[in-house]
Formats: sequence, structure tokens, C-alpha cells
Amino acid sequence: MMKPEKDSLQEKIETPEEVHSLTPESRSPEAEQAGIDPLPEAKATLAEMQDVLSRLERIAIMVEQSKLHEYVNYLENPRLLIRINLFMGIARGFGFAVGLTVLSAVVIYIFQWVIRMNLPLISKFVADIFYLANQYLTLYGR
Repeated sequence: MMKPEKDSLQEKIETPEEVHSLTPESRSPEAEQAGIDPLPEAKATLAEMQDVLSRLERIAIMVEQSKLHEYVNYLENPRLLIRINLFMGIARGFGFAVGLTVLSAVVIYIFQWVIRMNLPLISKFVADIFYLANQYLTLYGR
């Protein structure tokens, strides 16, 4: 087996000792113009660290409360995903059928009420629709 030779990218990677040995004079002018500090100082105090830790704990609690883990498990289990979506589709179809039946019954009831009220123009129009529907059913079967 041949060992891969060190390429130019690996040669450019600096060791931690080299990074810490950089001085402000060795910074590039481009980095200074961009406002980038390649040597961030470790100025974090104990209070700041405790503040960051408390924020992190609050975020962890919020993630646990949102049950993100359960949702990820749900998405990773294809059988559960298919089964739940199948039952949801059946329920939606059943709900659509029941809702359409109830809505149709209400509309027919309102049409019958309009015909019984004997409103001049509207009842004749609705009566003609019912007459045409009955003729269609008698001619072409049920």
C-alpha cells in the first residue's frame, strides 16, 4: 500500500503552535481591512461562561419540551410513517364522504323549502332542475 504524499493543502495547515506564535505584525493587511482578528483573545470571564451555560441549558430544555426526538424517530421509521399516513388518508376520505352527504342533504332541503314557498322565479327554476333530473334518471336508469 502506498502512503499518500503530503500535498500543498496539508503543507499550508498550521499547527496550533504556529497559530499562537502569530504576532500583530504578522497579520495580513486584508484581514485588518475586513476587521477580522485571527488571534481572538480568551477574555471570557467565569460569569460569561456561566451565562452561556445557562442559555445552553434553557435551549436543551426547550428542545426536550418540543419532543423533537420523537419527531425524528417518527420520520426514521418508514413502517410507522406509512401506517399513520394510511389511516389519516382513510379518515380524511371518510370525513369527506360524510361531509359531502350532509352538505348535499342540507342543499336539497333548502331547495325543497324554496319550492314550497312558491317564490315566483326561483321556485320555477328549481322545479325545472328537479324535473330534468327525474327525467334523466327514468331514461338512463339508476
